[in-house]
Amino acid sequence: MLKKFSIVLLALLPLFVNAQNQAKEVDFTCALTGNVYQGDLTPSVLGSSKDLKLGLQGMVRYHLKGERVYLRGSLNIASLKGDDAQFDSPEWAKHRNYSFSTSLIDMSAMLEFNLFRDDKKFQPFVAFGFGFAKINPKRDISKIDTNYFAAVSSEQVGLVKEQSISQPKVLLTIPASLGFRYKLNAQSSLFLEACYKTCISDYLDGFSLSVRSQKFDAYAVYALGYTFKLNTKSKK
Repeated sequence: MLKKFSIVLLALLPLFVNAQNQAKEVDFTCALTGNVYQGDLTPSVLGSSKDLKLGLQGMVRYHLKGERVYLRGSLNIASLKGDDAQFDSPEWAKHRNYSFSTSLIDMSAMLEFNLFRDDKKFQPFVAFGFGFAKINPKRDISKIDTNYFAAVSSEQVGLVKEQSISQPKVLLTIPASLGFRYKLNAQSSLFLEACYKTCISDYLDGFSLSVRSQKFDAYAVYALGYTFKLNTKSKK
């Protein structure tokens, strides 16, 4: 194991040496986020503004290569919720009447690509990567209409099966985002981003077997914040 690690380290060494000979920048972004659940308890794949929950995000970004490529890590602390009773369509949703809420601690690592050069005032970007979401969903199934959904229905049978399943508390996520920074001066920028996060699980909301789709759940994070540089000096 040690031998393999040493080989990998030696292979990566030229990259680190090259990085030390270039001017590198590190910046930090603090942002207010709006988090929208997109899963089984909402009729639209885009979610609903009725489910919007506020949060806070911190992000560190490292100038990786050239003028347009960055590596960044972020932490978002928020919550999510969903409720069948909010929607009139489909008609059966009000009879199913599921709801849930969960805390959310969301960590991600992403590559960010600027579409314009760094010297431009307006800097649109795209980013993608991977992450983890720590959740603790609290389900409410007490309002289901048992006259509408019989004991043999997929909903009620699924609820029974879910009672014996150990549901995950940490989910792998695949984030992809689009946004821009607007330079205020050489040291700071305004930051705006929309990030779609697909969970590699159907248990973000605590429901899977008792709903009509077993597709992966997702959520969106909309961020508005302020970016400032921590270091603009080159290292040798």
